[in-house]
Amino acid sequence: PSNAVKTWDLSLMQDGSIIGYLLPTSETDRYKMTICANGVINAPSYSNNLFAEMTNLKSIDFTNFTTNYVDYMNKMFYNDKSLISLDLSGFNTDHLHQMWTTFGNCYNLQTLILTGWHPTIKSWGDTFRECRALTTLDLSMFDVTNTTNFSGLFYGCTNLTSVNMSTLNPTEVKSIKQAFTNCTSLTSVDIGKMNITSSAELLEALKNVKNNATVTVKNNTVKNLLASTTSSTINFVTNE
Repeated sequence: PSNAVKTWDLSLMQDGSIIGYLLPTSETDRYKMTICANGVINAPSYSNNLFAEMTNLKSIDFTNFTTNYVDYMNKMFYNDKSLISLDLSGFNTDHLHQMWTTFGNCYNLQTLILTGWHPTIKSWGDTFRECRALTTLDLSMFDVTNTTNFSGLFYGCTNLTSVNMSTLNPTEVKSIKQAFTNCTSLTSVDIGKMNITSSAELLEALKNVKNNATVTVKNNTVKNLLASTTSSTINFVTNE
């Protein structure tokens, strides 16, 4: 458009097939950014940091955008402090296997729609770290069979009340350290299929979780292990 403040060639081949431009808004130093093409825009395999550090970004419309080739989504929305909602239900996660700190520091993110996601996650630490406005999250559709590291997964999610992880069944868990640390509103979480062993780092997994929160674990061995390393105010129940 003729009133564009700035334009970029965002195509991989730098052939002008994907253009980004900024339009002015009523707010000083605030713009509307559009990324357009004559065809579908495919996110790159390495989509790490793709929308990171956009601290004033409030919303994103993903029309005409696909993630068919995305393998890595580390820090994709990191530090987007003003985002209130994200509808990612149209994302194809068939190839996705890394999500380190994807939504980290999205302090005001209240709604996160992941409907239709079926990723096979290999690396999954700090994914939702400091998502302080999230209240509930359903991750039951994720395949974490080969995931060993759950450290810091929900660290600092102070308004999170419940997490559905009931179907997550990793072969081995090596680290769950700080996974729920400072989740001060958490009332229930089901990790009943996780085979947590003595090699797991459990010392801070449930530090500062809400008093009388109910945590469902796999068996009495896991229950006793957790009970010995975390606050006695947590109610541990088992699937046995």
